[in-house]
Parts: sequence; C-alpha cells; structure tokens
Amino acid sequence: MSDTPREDPAGTMRRAAQRMRRRAEAVQHYATPWRTIGPGDDSDRWSVAYTTDHPAAGLLALTPDYGTWNLPDYIASWHPLVALAVASLLEDRAKMADDQLSPDTPEGPCCEPPTACRGHDPEWGCNRCAVYLSSGSCRCGFTEALAVARAYLGEPEDHHG
Repeated sequence: MSDTPREDPAGTMRRAAQRMRRRAEAVQHYATPWRTIGPGDDSDRWSVAYTTDHPAAGLLALTPDYGTWNLPDYIASWHPLVALAVASLLEDRAKMADDQLSPDTPEGPCCEPPTACRGHDPEWGCNRCAVYLSSGSCRCGFTEALAVARAYLGEPEDHHG
C-alpha cells in the first residue's frame, strides 16, 4: 500500500502534451494539407503525403502491403496542427486539474472492525464532482483527458485515478 498515488493526473497530462507538442513542432514545416494516395500498379501500399512542387518530396509514410485506406487516412488526419490543438487541450485540462483534483484515501465497510482491512491505496478525486476518477463518474472531463494522455504515452491505465 502506498501513501500517495503514483503521479498526479495533471502531471501525466502535461507530459503527454509536451511530447505531443514536441513531435508536432518537429514536423510542422509540412504544413500543407496531408492526403492519402492509393496503391500503385506494383504495390498494395498506401502513401501519406503533403502537397509540394518537388517531385521527389512530399512522402510522409507508407503503410504495410496489407494496409488498407483506414490507416493512411488516420495518419493523414493526425496533422501537426491537430496534435498542437490536442496538446493545448491537455494543457488546459491539466491547469484545471491542479485546482480541482486531490488525493484521498477511500474508506468502506471493509475498513470497520472486526474484519478491518489494512487500508486502501490513495486515489485521485474530483473536488467539484465529489467522486474518484477511477469511478468513471467525473463530469469534468478529467477521466477522458487522462485516458488520452496515457494512451498517447503508451502507459497502462491506473485504476486509482
């Protein structure tokens, strides 16, 4: 059992936003609309490209031979401007989380003698909704923002908020 949750949700959202922003800014010079190009005569691969006057430039990604139009369309839709906007949303939600979220140690019937448990790990709770994030009942958008941040970072879901 731990005295505090592993990382505050605001910190997780900020880490994801920073990584997302860094990656998007690194490719922001490909600012023209991104598009997909269907397979050619000699391949089943789809391409993701940006518009350019230079015939040898413009290719951003190739899908595997077994790829379908879904994958390149998804890649093309994750344009740097989209990633920058999502990063800003995560940063805004992290600022709100600083004020509205706090760690708390839940108690329940199992905590009462004679069968008292040894306590519970602390969880992050929303002070505005008066619920733990792990309940999925927070109406402030922290649960969703935290899920986006963790998915982007490739981190497992933390059931203690």
